[in-house]
Amino acid sequence: AMRPFMGYNFGQYLQHWIDLNQERRKVPRIYHVNWFRKD
Repeated sequence: AMRPFMGYNFGQYLQHWIDLNQERRKVPRIYHVNWFRKD
């Protein structure tokens, strides 16, 4: 869904996150929030 809005090569974007994981750095957690949910 984000691909059309990427400002640079999508492969480089993914490689950056793969490299972070390989370095055993603490990768930030990603959460999803639905602000428009109705009960």
